[in-house]
Amino acid sequence: MPGFNHIIAATDLSAPAHQAVERAALVSRDIAASLELLHVVNPAPLARLGHFLSAASAASLPQRVLDEASGRLEALARQLQVHHSAVTPMCRIVEGDLLAELLDATGEREDSLLVCGATGKSSVRHVLLGSTAERLLNRTTCPVLVVKRPAIDAYRRVLVTVDFSTASLQAIHHARAIAPQAELTLLHVVDVPFEGLLRLTDADDEDIGHYRIIAKREATERLQALCEQAGLAASTRLVVTRGEPIESILKQARECNLVVMGKHGESRFHKWFVGKVTRQVLNASRHDVLVSV
Repeated sequence: MPGFNHIIAATDLSAPAHQAVERAALVSRDIAASLELLHVVNPAPLARLGHFLSAASAASLPQRVLDEASGRLEALARQLQVHHSAVTPMCRIVEGDLLAELLDATGEREDSLLVCGATGKSSVRHVLLGSTAERLLNRTTCPVLVVKRPAIDAYRRVLVTVDFSTASLQAIHHARAIAPQAELTLLHVVDVPFEGLLRLTDADDEDIGHYRIIAKREATERLQALCEQAGLAASTRLVVTRGEPIESILKQARECNLVVMGKHGESRFHKWFVGKVTRQVLNASRHDVLVSV
């Protein structure tokens, strides 16, 4: 079963980003993974600002910004170590484009987890929920945890969306890796194939209703088989429902504090899953979302 041995918490050092760092530290403590605090300094605004300063001030500005950021990041690391005695965060500050640096950091290790915040007006939030979200989620080689709520305790109730692709099994493994003690709910939204064609053939409501019952029964059996394949306890909650995927996910998510979704699948939503379903859940969910790979 894949696990997380290295957690990267991206922060712009703003107050909204702090709860993501706290969640990263909490997960790091609970699963005994190393924690790295990553802050990216974009040199472009500094270059523009330099035009309004004296030559000496402009020349020293980048280093002064780096020094200040380094001090704040190290102070944050010390604070986390006090709150979570078993955690000793590493600090890394880099200059460059935020998206490029996040991709570079996550591409270094296959057992990494990237943690970012999704509240406030931080630059990290805009990468995760703005126009570049699809690029990040499509290109990153590790799961991304988007934190939307304060980290008070470990995850206790986790919703995993599945479509019976290989990504579904991976999503279950990642859910267990990040929250080994949590109660899992597996959700499958039934996509009844050819229902539209049945209506074109003048099939009556009774025939279509019977077809839906069969499709739901088959999906339930496959969900039970997936549960056994993943080695989950018999008490794992299994939910098979029919409807709009986004609406169904958000409805079930109300009872959980973490949603886990695979970014690739074999359903009819395969080619635009990251672009539509995942991004809409990321925007609309009130709870944290883990995008598996």
